[in-house]
Amino acid sequence: MSSQDIYNWQYNSNPIYVPDRNNTNILVVIAKPTRVCNADCSYCSSPPLEEMGSNWEPEWNFETFKNYFDKVFPYMGNGAYWIWHGGEPMLMGTEFYLKTYEYAREQMRIHKKLINFSMQSNMLGYNKKWKHVFETVFFGSISTSFDPDEFNRTIKGNPATYSKVFKRVLNEILDDGFRPLVIGVYDEKTAPLMNKMYEWSKSLGDKSFPLRFNYCQPSGRFLETGEAIKPETYAKYLIEIYDQWISDSPDFVITPLDQMFKKVIGIDIEGHCPWTRKCGGKFIEIEPDGDIYNCSEFADYSKKYCFGNLKEKSLPELLNSKPAKQIKRRVTQLPVSCQNCEHFDDCEGGCARDSALYNNGLYGKFHYCQTWKMVFSRIKESILLGQADNIIEKYGQNPEKIKQLVKTNLNNHFHDFTIDWDSIQDSGLNSVFGFGNNLIESKDNKYSIKGEFLPHHEDEIIYFEDKNSSINQKLQNINIKIIN
Repeated sequence: MSSQDIYNWQYNSNPIYVPDRNNTNILVVIAKPTRVCNADCSYCSSPPLEEMGSNWEPEWNFETFKNYFDKVFPYMGNGAYWIWHGGEPMLMGTEFYLKTYEYAREQMRIHKKLINFSMQSNMLGYNKKWKHVFETVFFGSISTSFDPDEFNRTIKGNPATYSKVFKRVLNEILDDGFRPLVIGVYDEKTAPLMNKMYEWSKSLGDKSFPLRFNYCQPSGRFLETGEAIKPETYAKYLIEIYDQWISDSPDFVITPLDQMFKKVIGIDIEGHCPWTRKCGGKFIEIEPDGDIYNCSEFADYSKKYCFGNLKEKSLPELLNSKPAKQIKRRVTQLPVSCQNCEHFDDCEGGCARDSALYNNGLYGKFHYCQTWKMVFSRIKESILLGQADNIIEKYGQNPEKIKQLVKTNLNNHFHDFTIDWDSIQDSGLNSVFGFGNNLIESKDNKYSIKGEFLPHHEDEIIYFEDKNSSINQKLQNINIKIIN
């Protein structure tokens, strides 16, 4: 479960206070009062209750919160987010959140600054007492997680129990009037189940809930497992969901597709993970023991990215630490191939942690670069072909103006190519077409791409689409000549 997911959804959907993105202050604080959890999901980094013994206690109390909040609050921008995370934050109990919010609200009144409080939780402990907290503290800004495969998410090792409890609780939450973001984590085998979640939400009508489709990462308890889902697979199913989304135009958003769409049509989502190179210095995560990281993703990855401890140092000192400076430098240290990419203004280089996680270094290429290229290309194609007009209008934009915007932004990245057709045939493709369905024409057994064609090119590797399956294919070792 990504610590940034709920922030992304809240701001995109219905924020309480809109962050002032022109200031230099912290936009997001992820606060983990406990690492303990009442579930034992296989890919999580938090220990289940069974491993903590019968006498476990939450690491934070009110005084701990007050100490950390007083140190951080002065550096939070107006409209910033304080996101309760874990472990399982609901184990702290309702009184903890009522009391901490009362204190924070008084500080907001005194200093004339507003911040949003949110929670990301498995929701397994929800009851009517929590309804009051969700209404008065979080204003409905809540997020949860569920995977429909009934495999990785378990209670005492039993995935069926987790699924049964979660579905009962979610129905109760929906009946109480809340619409939590439901995050799923998918690997190579479970990716086809994305559609199952889409259909579930769509079937609920006015009770539909927003969705996020994440890729399973080799972090936490999965740290040494390597790539769990291939970029091509992840892209394939995201594109399938995208095509359904723009066709159905439902009353719920789908992340990351909604964020990617907004980037393409020029709606500002500056500061959203991972569509920013500027998360360094804008996000912080507080561990139960006071350790500070850029985000929980870095915290789950390696201690070497710890900024220091909030008990020992001020926040400005921590933000000036070596790891913090290293992350900030990603703004200017991305590969040239990223900076020259036709999607760079939209993607902005992807996630720094994920670059490091897959052994590319903090300044290396985002591991799911190919995924973003494929999805962004499909989004732009759908806009130019008029297939996404309904979604554009939902965001209050003029489809014709957006088409012109996309064309203008792409003009500097169009290329003409000549390609050895024999090598294409050897790849197993029956036909090849370019951006905007422009066909390749033959001349002397060579095939030249005509008109507005947007390849995904990197050195001598070019990504095309198989016209029959609409699945992007990777062609290597082909004879390519760039004409312009």
